[in-house]
Amino acid sequence: MKKNITKIAAAAAAVIMASTCMTTGVFARSYTTRPTQSGSYYYSYYTGRWYDSWDEAYAASDYDQDYIESDYVSVEEGSSATMSQYYPWYNTATRRYYATETAAWNADYTGDVYNAYERQSKAAVSDYPSSTYPWYNSMTGLYYKTQNDAKNAAPGGNVWNVYSTVDTSDTVSSTYPWYSSYTRKYYRTQTDAVAASLGNSSYVTYAYVSSQTYASAAYPWYSSYTRRYYKTQTDAVSASLGNSGYVSYAYEDSQTSASAAYPWYSSYTRKYYRTQNDAVTASGGRASYVSYAYVDSSSYVSSTYPWYSSFTRKYYKTQQDALTASGNITSYVSYALEQTTVTTTASVSAGTPYIDGSKAYNGWTNVANFLRARTGKVTVRMNGATDVPASVFSAMKGRNVTAAFVLKNGIRWTVNGMDITAANDLSLASAASKNIPNSTVKTVSAGSVARTQVTIGDEADDFGLEAQVTVKLSAKRAGRQVYVYLYDEFEDTLDQVAITRITSSGYCSFPVTSAGDYLLVVE
Repeated sequence: MKKNITKIAAAAAAVIMASTCMTTGVFARSYTTRPTQSGSYYYSYYTGRWYDSWDEAYAASDYDQDYIESDYVSVEEGSSATMSQYYPWYNTATRRYYATETAAWNADYTGDVYNAYERQSKAAVSDYPSSTYPWYNSMTGLYYKTQNDAKNAAPGGNVWNVYSTVDTSDTVSSTYPWYSSYTRKYYRTQTDAVAASLGNSSYVTYAYVSSQTYASAAYPWYSSYTRRYYKTQTDAVSASLGNSGYVSYAYEDSQTSASAAYPWYSSYTRKYYRTQNDAVTASGGRASYVSYAYVDSSSYVSSTYPWYSSFTRKYYKTQQDALTASGNITSYVSYALEQTTVTTTASVSAGTPYIDGSKAYNGWTNVANFLRARTGKVTVRMNGATDVPASVFSAMKGRNVTAAFVLKNGIRWTVNGMDITAANDLSLASAASKNIPNSTVKTVSAGSVARTQVTIGDEADDFGLEAQVTVKLSAKRAGRQVYVYLYDEFEDTLDQVAITRITSSGYCSFPVTSAGDYLLVVE
């Protein structure tokens, strides 16, 4: 340390004296920048200057030759400490690269000269180590497939196998807990990780902590970096390489409706929690988002529970109870009792639709009233009918109720109230057909395993909604992709409208927003 301080002081003095006495000729001539005339020069890292002779550079470097580097300067061709397409020729004596072979020989005839750039171009290289590119050259800073490739790239560099037989993994685990930010891989031991990081331990950290693939009360902290859940926030941050931006609290014991067990509501998450503390935590620590929300409710409408909340999908005794359970959002609350009067009959005649599982709700008026007071999924048996009046879609519009209208031939139309933009009369008549010319079918079905045509609805109808139509194909073709086309009879063309797959039971579903002739091509 004392010697280094002395050298630094001497260097500072040399610079000051050189700047004041240069014109007197007391000191040897030196240059602050690369000399502008061709010849051999000597650079001192001690003073940061160039000298005409080795003795001058040696004296200026406090007589320490380790600070001196010789170089042949050619104004016409020049040289470089790094290889490039402009300086491809390497001299092993000067350890520099030159623009031409002649310049490299002129620099020092005692060294070997070769085109290093050409050698490297022929060798496969990589910026990162792997089992394919394990050999590293310290001069080029690159990785090569073979030891010879690495040596030939720059003989002046040190070459070693950084990958060797070290076992690695792309993901952290108890088997591979040590991470190298240099190779971006995980290793079995710290020694392996340091060796792969060119011996630099600052690249290596212990990254494994106990985790699992799903959130729970025991593992609530999530890392988007590892895509796993941890016991503590500290564990998750550690596994995320110290970056807390990857970590969030992900577990919450909650449900979407209030109950005696989950009475605490968070307007931030729109969920209900067991305790006030759980709700506050899930709300980012903000208690202002949390309120006690449980009130008595029923799953069915009655004169005792006439107020409905589409948020909780339950009925309440008073409007205030329904509002409280809905987070005081009035758009979720409606009075449902007066809309649920149902006329029942003992039997259902052919052509009269009814609610599946309850034939008492038959006829379109009763079906509409049933759907108006319900949420979730409802199946409507068409029982030979094909036309659905606007009043049914009006009862569903804007509400999270899904109705599956099943035709007598098994074709199913599925409509959600949130997908209805206009309530119109609509024909659901659908059946297999052969209305599309065979020549047109062939333009999109070459190589397919099966083709089916289905005529859907009445082209005179304005749908005003999007529906999912489900048809039966073949369970033998389960998993195969199905391309759905709509036929344009005026242009005699087929427009692709959907891509879907056949289910394990042989069914295929696709969206429709207009009537017409559809072609299903099974690939």
